[in-house]
Amino acid sequence: MSSTILYNRCFIKATDKEGQDYIVPMIQAGASNCTQTSRKGREIHERSWEGLTYYTNGKMFATPEEIMKGVDQERVRRIEQAEANVKKYDETWAYDDKSFGYHAGVFLYGYRRSTTFASYRAFFAGGIKRAVTVEELRQNNVSVCLYVSTYSKEQIEKKGLEIKPTVYPKTSEELLEKAKEYEEYYGNLNCCYISCDDFEMEFYFERKKRANKINRQNTRVNKKTEVEFYFVFKCEVGFLVRLTKHGFKYSFNDKSYSTKKVKTESEAKTYLKKLKERNSKNWEYVKVNEKTVL
Repeated sequence: MSSTILYNRCFIKATDKEGQDYIVPMIQAGASNCTQTSRKGREIHERSWEGLTYYTNGKMFATPEEIMKGVDQERVRRIEQAEANVKKYDETWAYDDKSFGYHAGVFLYGYRRSTTFASYRAFFAGGIKRAVTVEELRQNNVSVCLYVSTYSKEQIEKKGLEIKPTVYPKTSEELLEKAKEYEEYYGNLNCCYISCDDFEMEFYFERKKRANKINRQNTRVNKKTEVEFYFVFKCEVGFLVRLTKHGFKYSFNDKSYSTKKVKTESEAKTYLKKLKERNSKNWEYVKVNEKTVL
């Protein structure tokens, strides 16, 4: 059975002249039973960037409240569907928030595992919170495209309308104005879409990933302070230095430079729990009343 996989998001925001905020839920998604060749030549599941209209009543834009309401209503629909299936079949069809992905036929970030409703809802809430403007995307060499689907050509011609040209807006304001213009022109045909180029988006997120890594490296500062006492971890053979893949390293002196030390008893309790889960020795933490810098 085919499922929809949501790989990434880059919601676009815009504000009209009345101050109302709108969002394009731009999502990278694809079917689980189709493949494509990646830029690096590998066979991967097919995916593309498109403005999702499922939670916007078929429109290209919606308010943040409308989108989140649509997500919550999706949960209600899945509960009702599951209840009907329970009556028709058995209890194995019962709904569970932890298995929302199974009930909705959707998975997050490309993993074939159960997607909870909480994580699914957070995907959209986080997208709204981190939404960017058309101007920001253009600064990063990503163009936004508004187009009329050729699949609706027959319906458009039946209404005596023309297929309007594809638009590449330079600002969020222009995108919103054009979207409203096109939607008013085509009425309830719901034939207009907003998308971004797949390769441009791929490079955009690669650059963001590199920039975030550099920022983390530049802001990572080890602040050392002098303490009056500290805690070490002791077992029958000595004092813990560090855990290893197949066990641990130890020293014979609690004051050794290499001995694992923590500042507070709370940290000691937390690490001791982890230590006992990883190793079968009789571990305990010991307080050392001596000044040191940690």
